[in-house]
Amino acid sequence: MEATLRRQLKRWQRDFRAQHNREPTKNDILRDEEAAAAYDTWRALGGEKRESSSKTRPTPHEVKP
Repeated sequence: MEATLRRQLKRWQRDFRAQHNREPTKNDILRDEEAAAAYDTWRALGGEKRESSSKTRPTPHEVKP
């Protein structure tokens, strides 16, 4: 389900950029009920936490030998 939501959100972002020639803001997302609901569900499933942690590099003390 999380992967489906992620694809849906990426598609929404891409469509928004094509229509408005800019990145969507948080307010843009909140104005779109379907997008806002999808983001809420994605965050509830832990998507935001996993997304941010996958983009950060571990510090030296976090790397296990």
